[in-house]
Amino acid sequence: MVEHLLRLTATAIYLTVINSFMIKTKNLCFIPLIGFFIFWCSTSTHAQYSYQQEPLLSLIKKVEEQTPYRFLYRNTLVSNITIDISEDESNFFTKLESLLKPYYLGLNIDNDRNRVVIYQLKEEEITSNNVSITGQVLDASSGERLPYAIITWMQNGVLKGLSTNESGAFSIQQNFNTDNVELTCSYTGYKAQQITLALNSFSNIDDLTCRLQPDRIDVSQLIVIGSSAYGDVNQHSASMVDIGNFSPMGETSTISALQSLPAVSLSPMLSSGLQVRGSPSDGFRVLIDDITVYNQSHLFGLIDSFNGDVLQRGGFYYDIAPAKIQAPPGGTLSLVTKTGSLDKISGTAGLSNSSARLTLDGPIQKGKSSWLISGRKSYMNTVDWFNNSKLTQWGLNVGRPKSELATGLADLESHLVRNGETEATFFDLHGKLYFESKSGNRLIFSGYLGGDDTQYSAERLFRQLGGSNSTQFAFRPVSTKNDWRNGALSAKYTQWLNNYTYSSSVVGMSIYKTAFTQKDFMYIKNSGPNSNLNAFIFPFQNQSVLNDISFQQSFEINKAENWFWSTGFTYNYYLGEYAESSFDRPGYFSSIESQKFDLFTQTDFTGWDNLSLFMGARAHYYSNGKYIRVSPRLKFKFFPNSPVSFGGGFSKNHQFINQISLSNSTSTDVWVLADKNQAPTSVNYYSLGLYVNTSKLFYAQLEGYIKDFDNLRLHEINTFSLSNTYSTNPWFSNNTGRAKGIEFLTKSDFTTFELSQTFAISEVMLSNPLINNGDSFHADWDRKFRYTTILSIRPSKPLSAFIAWNFATGAPNKLATFGAQNNDRLDNYTRTDVTVEYKRDFTNYDISISASVFNLFDTQSAWYRDISIVLDQNSTPNQITGAPIDVYDIGFQPSFNIRVGF
Repeated sequence: MVEHLLRLTATAIYLTVINSFMIKTKNLCFIPLIGFFIFWCSTSTHAQYSYQQEPLLSLIKKVEEQTPYRFLYRNTLVSNITIDISEDESNFFTKLESLLKPYYLGLNIDNDRNRVVIYQLKEEEITSNNVSITGQVLDASSGERLPYAIITWMQNGVLKGLSTNESGAFSIQQNFNTDNVELTCSYTGYKAQQITLALNSFSNIDDLTCRLQPDRIDVSQLIVIGSSAYGDVNQHSASMVDIGNFSPMGETSTISALQSLPAVSLSPMLSSGLQVRGSPSDGFRVLIDDITVYNQSHLFGLIDSFNGDVLQRGGFYYDIAPAKIQAPPGGTLSLVTKTGSLDKISGTAGLSNSSARLTLDGPIQKGKSSWLISGRKSYMNTVDWFNNSKLTQWGLNVGRPKSELATGLADLESHLVRNGETEATFFDLHGKLYFESKSGNRLIFSGYLGGDDTQYSAERLFRQLGGSNSTQFAFRPVSTKNDWRNGALSAKYTQWLNNYTYSSSVVGMSIYKTAFTQKDFMYIKNSGPNSNLNAFIFPFQNQSVLNDISFQQSFEINKAENWFWSTGFTYNYYLGEYAESSFDRPGYFSSIESQKFDLFTQTDFTGWDNLSLFMGARAHYYSNGKYIRVSPRLKFKFFPNSPVSFGGGFSKNHQFINQISLSNSTSTDVWVLADKNQAPTSVNYYSLGLYVNTSKLFYAQLEGYIKDFDNLRLHEINTFSLSNTYSTNPWFSNNTGRAKGIEFLTKSDFTTFELSQTFAISEVMLSNPLINNGDSFHADWDRKFRYTTILSIRPSKPLSAFIAWNFATGAPNKLATFGAQNNDRLDNYTRTDVTVEYKRDFTNYDISISASVFNLFDTQSAWYRDISIVLDQNSTPNQITGAPIDVYDIGFQPSFNIRVGF
């Protein structure tokens, strides 16, 4: 502190003089003068602050270094201000307040907590307690906004609150009926902060800023949002999912992490997409900075398509979604990437058993603008850690672990396929530019580019047709190739139009291209009245292109107490092309162009202690087919602030772009557009829930749902319905379905460990007059029972462990559905995953090291049942024939991840 330094310096100088004098004079009478001089120093130099043309940002840091006071402010708000001040401690803040008033800035000083809030003043005088507060929540170390942070306060003995939006901004309009209010700002991974505001001197505060200090090294959690992100929030019941706990390739995996929720079906590790509450995988949508990413994972679902080091926070909407979310039949994962530090250059570097990555960020103009760039590249072709090449082969449907159901068929594939070379590379790049004005307006440019290149070559044994070769068999070269590229760009501008209206404008585009080829693709055809299933080998190839150009405008209005209104519109231009060359369709090609215009509006009301609700609707116009559709949405909750609450909701959602996937191949995600002959997918969605939140140590919820689907898409290969009709689409578009389920979740959080358990009972039935004789059948992703228990242990601050046990009843046996096979379902699926993580924060850097094991006990759990081409060595001569097999999920798979922040 300044005053202490001055006192100590003066005292030290004087003691040196006195000591020298006493040595010479040996006169002890001068000793009492020492105390007098120290007293004189302490009074004459009492807390003296003197600064000339000092930038306010620099002054704040110096005062924080020299005193216990901490400032809350937005960087851009104070970045252009310089101060001339010379005052002692008693008058310093009074003088500083007067110096800031010409800039329309005010100070709110909390001497009990040693906290100083800098906020924007209004020119008009206000005397009532109808308080209007706008502001944002920031990371104190970097100045970045923190989306979905929680703001709470007590009002008439009731905990009230709301959450910030994706920009970290909030607006409070309340009549507090008190002279003081204490706001609590909290965010997972950060230390909560209390701000006490004296309301007797103002009733409008603009630019109130909460600056939260990180409480741990790495924050990689998703917020699970059942309904709106705005409105009353119970912070204990906000479900969180840590995406960094586990991945078989060492990198973060959102797809794997979300499967710990009862609303998400348990899937094998090699898969594409998520099934949320009975919807197919195309009902799950991923946004990065408001733009859709159409391929969600690298390497067949093993790794996310986006680098977890650049993610700031994400929201997962699985229930009745707000009207501002387009909301496909499943769920929406909205991810926000970091904007970069406004204060200093920083970064992270990482290494896993599959890739290396580097992220750098820093200020362009300190306090006002920033940049971020991040890259990740696989090195699997150079170093084959932990069976990586095998995983790539399995992803390409080569040599997957399996067992035959029939006896006597030895060496299923060793005599059929001679393994060749495997190549697998993936990459992703992220870039961001951030600009913030003094008034808080924000301009953000965001870019993403990612892709996969995987291929495999081998020799396969084929039967010779004719010729003099007595063996009648010969090896021929075969190969599989799976490539995709996705690029996305966006520009976003956000601003407060006034103290209760927040505007967000986004323009962007997403360009997606895929190519898949397998020369020994296996087809299964349902032939004859006895439902005989025949398997054969024939090449398969498809390619697709999807261009999506969009503009989004939204307004969030919080003018009246307990009311929140959002409204806006979106525009999309789509161009989609799909080409397929297969046994049925040697030259299929389609090109569809369309425009979609949406209007949305929603009202949230939280004014009753016993009821909160939101009502909204989204209207769609889709030009190809001139479809006009309306998606109404309603969500209500009784006793939202009580230990026990219940509620429900209804929505009707529409989907105009669908994913086409192959059940026996993890090919790239292919998307096709609705047109005048293929109506958009729709779902009627009903949900109910009961919620128990008795204390911080225990939370439980019981939810149920029913979904009625129309116009789902199913590729004909998935139903063994090869039609040999070249003129029609290679998929069925008029499928209907019903999904229903009951889900249970409990969570207990103790000092050193957290235990969560989920249990779900569900059923998904599909039907089509042209499939299975019109009879209903179970969807491929249907699992009747699911149970997951997760134990997170924190024995010490740097060390943590994660143990998960997963159980699910077997998937449907497609051979029984579409052919004469016993057993309607496969055997039960079980798996145990373990992760141990060590985190340590040093002076100039931090480090995180984790080791994981997928399927710790190497349990063979059936993924699907299929017909395989095998060599029957029990016949004379040997014959190539078809036999039923069970294909298994991957077994024991270790991985590691090292991350260094600096």
